[in-house]
Amino acid sequence: MNIRRIKVEDIDKVKLLEKELLKFEFEHDNRLDIDYDNSCTKYIDDEDSLILVSDENGKVNGFLYGYIMGRRGAIRGKCAVLDNLYVQKEYRKQGLGKQFLELFKTWCIQKDVDYIEVNAYSNNDNAKKFYKDNEFDTKIECMNYSIKR
Repeated sequence: MNIRRIKVEDIDKVKLLEKELLKFEFEHDNRLDIDYDNSCTKYIDDEDSLILVSDENGKVNGFLYGYIMGRRGAIRGKCAVLDNLYVQKEYRKQGLGKQFLELFKTWCIQKDVDYIEVNAYSNNDNAKKFYKDNEFDTKIECMNYSIKR
């Protein structure tokens, strides 16, 4: 398995993985629009964004997208956001997620980032465990109230 920066020829493959991720997340939040098209691939040349892909013999099977936000409100320090991390089901439990995360952490250090922020659905126990196992801790819990009409 090879993890590397995205190339132009990977864009369509990553867009398909983004759709898979949205469908997976829909199980945790049915408010999601699974037809939403706001691909991270538009940031392919942005120096404050990192898009990595994993591939096996040319088949892209996972990706990470993160970016530097800068200062987050009153919180001191430079923040990076880990926006998407997705590995296809048949490639999970092989250490790819951890490898993606370590590469993102290294990139953040090179960019003088002070902390990384990531969101995980409260009912996605696997994601929460993964991040906690990789030294993330909960600072803020985001709560939602759905307006009833």
